[in-house]
Amino acid sequence: MVDVASIIVAVISLVGALVAAGFTAWFTYFSDERKRLSESEKLIAKYRDPLLLACQDLQSRLYNITDQGFSIFFRVGGEQNPICRPPFPSHPPRYCSASSLKKKKPTSH
Repeated sequence: MVDVASIIVAVISLVGALVAAGFTAWFTYFSDERKRLSESEKLIAKYRDPLLLACQDLQSRLYNITDQGFSIFFRVGGEQNPICRPPFPSHPPRYCSASSLKKKKPTSH
């Protein structure tokens, strides 16, 4: 009887040790996974907002150059055009063309 009892106790100890080892491995795996996700979220948060602001600024500049006539605003015919500058930096640009540089005849009303 002593031999059977010691074998049963050894088997129960073995099963308990295997369950504990499996639980520890499972917990460690998901803990590391959660840590990796947390680190990647921190990295994304660090660079996301500055990158989005830089993209928005670039989009605004490209829009001003292409659709708002920014390049025409400063140069007409390869030379700087002082007539087309706004009086104040806060004012919107005035559109200029080569024809606007020619002297216009006054119209009579």
